[in-house]
Amino acid sequence: MKTSDIARMMSAGLRLSLRTPAGAARVRTVSAAPGGMVFDDYIPRGKAARTLILLHGCCASGKDDPRLCHLARCLSAAGFRCVVPMLGGLSAFQWHAGDIADLADLIARLSHGQKPRIGIIGFSYGASQGLVAAARAGISERLAFIVSLGAYYSLHDLSLRHLSLMETPPEKDRADEEAMKNRLYLRLAMTRRHAESIPLSKALAAELDDQLRRYCACGPDEKLRSCPDYFGGDDIFRMERTRLDKEALERFSPAGRLHALECPVALLHDAGDYLVPADHSRQIARELEAEGKTCELLITDLFHHVDVNQRIGRSGMYRALGQFSAIPRLLFSRFHS
Repeated sequence: MKTSDIARMMSAGLRLSLRTPAGAARVRTVSAAPGGMVFDDYIPRGKAARTLILLHGCCASGKDDPRLCHLARCLSAAGFRCVVPMLGGLSAFQWHAGDIADLADLIARLSHGQKPRIGIIGFSYGASQGLVAAARAGISERLAFIVSLGAYYSLHDLSLRHLSLMETPPEKDRADEEAMKNRLYLRLAMTRRHAESIPLSKALAAELDDQLRRYCACGPDEKLRSCPDYFGGDDIFRMERTRLDKEALERFSPAGRLHALECPVALLHDAGDYLVPADHSRQIARELEAEGKTCELLITDLFHHVDVNQRIGRSGMYRALGQFSAIPRLLFSRFHS
């Protein structure tokens, strides 16, 4: 990454505080192939400094998540072309092998004849699937870097943790509001994942999607008030446990695949992440380092999972942004493509 890229990244970071960044991009929705991956293409004014692929996590809004759209507009206003694909599995809180195959194909298509090489910025489950796609043969050498925020290392291990949390008697969490909010999210997510098997009526399924969108969009203090109590229950947890298949889940995990990565990786993680504990990024970093790969890890209080932590104050924000800005300098100053 060139010095000009770093300057544009920092410029985009400043724009994140604005509701409508100046110099916003033209946006078009594209289908990569008939029946294939759909993505939004944020095209900056003038020549793009670099193409970035932004990957959403488990979110009912998918590529239309307002947080991701705002980030794409900020980056494009700073001179980057941003491609934001819809990962159909993750938008339904499921795991689809086709998403990873389509993502690898999208990287190959976008990188054809591209200089400088493209970058990936992924969030939560999307970050992990980006790492898995990049580890496919012939893909990572097409990338300049991967920036991961809140990725998991093993989907099977994370799924077991979530089940264990949900099977804990609720009384144990009542004193911990953060735990209660995250348990609420997990209950909604598991219900959405098995909506067709339950089955939910169309009306209830639509309401569930709406509640999940509202949960992701609202502030931390509103999350407990954003959803009704009647979604989910013991039957959902039993269904989730009976369908755990370690071999199937590990196909979506970076674990054991990172030897194939050739591009630098920056890992950021919320120090107190309840949904995806920071140890998952530590495990990714350990495997990358053991394989001799270029990697930098930052565990920080700048985030609540993938949301900016609004409670750390302005001085804390500047301190965390200072740490964040060091990552591209540490990782990419030696790379000029």
